[in-house]
Amino acid sequence: GGLSAMWTDRYCYTYQCGAADPSWGEKTGRLPNAGLMFLRGLDASFALSLSGMVWPRAAVSAAALWHFDPAVRRRELEGLAAWIAGVLRAQGVASCPPSCTCDELTACGRPYPVLFPPRRPRRRPPR
Repeated sequence: GGLSAMWTDRYCYTYQCGAADPSWGEKTGRLPNAGLMFLRGLDASFALSLSGMVWPRAAVSAAALWHFDPAVRRRELEGLAAWIAGVLRAQGVASCPPSCTCDELTACGRPYPVLFPPRRPRRRPPR
């Protein structure tokens, strides 16, 4: 068995979603930086961001749990991560692009788009 986890505290609007004193976040430079995505109206932006944070990392983690090989070198691992990122993206998964760095706010150094839900047309009262 194994486990792979990703913390989402930086999406919260308060440090550790209120579970710890913000002074710890200040000391470590880990205060929330994507709290705006906590709003329900930005779920589409949050989904892109979270998917970019999770993929391909989760695939690499799963592969290591399934068949760990201590002989794999960093360059080979980076190549495999880029390959699986390309496969995921070809299947429509919003993975971090191949050979790129993604965080809560950016993919390849470019900010994620702010995507608001489509506006619903107002209903007009019957005449």
